[in-house]
Amino acid sequence: MKGEEIDVFFPIASIYRLIREMNAGKVSKSAANELDIILEEIGTEIAKRATELAKHASRITVKAEDMRLAFEQWRCRHQVERQNQIPRNNCPSCGTLGDRMYVDFEANQHFPDAFKSLTVVRWFNDCHDLRRCFTCGTYYDCDWVDDNEIFSPTHTGEYKRIPVDDAERMLRTDDAEKRKRKQQIRRKVHELYGAILKTLPEDEMRIINYFINKLNNYVEPAEIEKDLALTKETVENALAHLMQVRVVMQIESSPCMKYALRDY
Repeated sequence: MKGEEIDVFFPIASIYRLIREMNAGKVSKSAANELDIILEEIGTEIAKRATELAKHASRITVKAEDMRLAFEQWRCRHQVERQNQIPRNNCPSCGTLGDRMYVDFEANQHFPDAFKSLTVVRWFNDCHDLRRCFTCGTYYDCDWVDDNEIFSPTHTGEYKRIPVDDAERMLRTDDAEKRKRKQQIRRKVHELYGAILKTLPEDEMRIINYFINKLNNYVEPAEIEKDLALTKETVENALAHLMQVRVVMQIESSPCMKYALRDY
């Protein structure tokens, strides 16, 4: 609307000057306002990443090098997304890994030391995970085989660089599968224990929902205490009662006892 004031993030005069320095003839107010919005979005994303880098370095102060690295990561990631190809760079962390590698640990083969710098983004199962270079943002798809068969044990690993689009597609697919799995477990639990659930106190219902959100993987009491902010005594009493009404089962896994829902 004509005459309407628009909040700006950067001084509007600086925006005009920036555009005019690109040899623009005339600059409309709407163009300057739009660039201000774009710069704010990009700056917010980079500042957020720089803050994460400072925290990763155990610092409360965001330094210039954090901001520069955050910008380089942002530029690298958007180049990859735009081109949809595996980044080729001189990353000081993962640049020596190459596109792909297979090793047989039984033959005393090992991944390069640079592999240790990768951060695990997600484990999809015991034999498959996705990792990412913290410095440049490159994704690595990793597969493992760990077979302790007595006469021919197999211990192998393989990684390969993958495009950002492929990594994000893997994560979205995994998220969808987990949501579906949680819905199945929740529905089954209510079918089996609906009458019992109505009688349980709040802490015990929180623990049941915790098992569901963990996809009913076996968990230790200490994990429940930490994640739900419950006392050790509360968790022990709740698990004992849930076992008594046969909603939860226990398995001995040295050195700790672990628990899961009985049926789902």
